[in-house]
Amino acid sequence: MRLFNTHIYTAIFIMLASLLNVCIAANIPARPENGDIEFTFKTTSTFKDAVLQEVLLLPRENFFDRNTFEEDRQRLKKFYFDNGFFDVLVDTSTKVNTEDNIIDLKFTIRENDRYTIRQYVYLGVENVNKEVENEIYGKQASE
Repeated sequence: MRLFNTHIYTAIFIMLASLLNVCIAANIPARPENGDIEFTFKTTSTFKDAVLQEVLLLPRENFFDRNTFEEDRQRLKKFYFDNGFFDVLVDTSTKVNTEDNIIDLKFTIRENDRYTIRQYVYLGVENVNKEVENEIYGKQASE
């Protein structure tokens, strides 16, 4: 039985080595590395590039991954949404340098309007006791 297993493992090893040689001979390029990351803005630019880079995952990885690239686009949209830009548009593009096997990444951002809360009103506060009302309005309880 051991001899049979040894022959199976040897055959698998030879097949993998052959496949590796075929890939090398076919000149299949390695995974491309991440290149420069650029942010362009169509209207306003509220956040600095360094802040936006902190939101992204790709700068922390060596190699380009298209799924991570799309997830980074979604991360930027969520970052802007969390900061009041509910209608933000984030587009992406890439530029491939085949000689150096590098992909430069570009995020194009249109912030649109930033939403803010100017005023809020509590309704029904007159129906609670004074202690709770003072807590709601941040007042010190009167002695």
